[in-house]
Amino acid sequence: PRTDATYAPRLLRAENTPPQLPPGLFGWLGPLLAIDEDAVVKSAGLDAAMFLRFVRLSFQLFLMSMMIATAGLVPLMQFYPDETQPLLQQLLSGNNATGNATWIEGLSIA
Repeated sequence: PRTDATYAPRLLRAENTPPQLPPGLFGWLGPLLAIDEDAVVKSAGLDAAMFLRFVRLSFQLFLMSMMIATAGLVPLMQFYPDETQPLLQQLLSGNNATGNATWIEGLSIA
């Protein structure tokens, strides 16, 4: 049995239907970036809109933290390199700093 009327009654009304997605693997990406929060509230509800807002905020905080950590760690690795390790391992390992520069890595991780 079809239970659309029970579980998604808003989607049955014509003014609340979300836009159709274009075909393709990443066809959903364009409409996702173009939809505004009012359309999400109308079609999916306030819970979904708040969840999407939380996910967007989390992603923005992650990007800011990543940029700050990168701005601090890349110069540290350039000025205090560990010549005993290959270059790829120097960039990926967390114990590159030696001597007085170790506190910078600890501060950036915290």
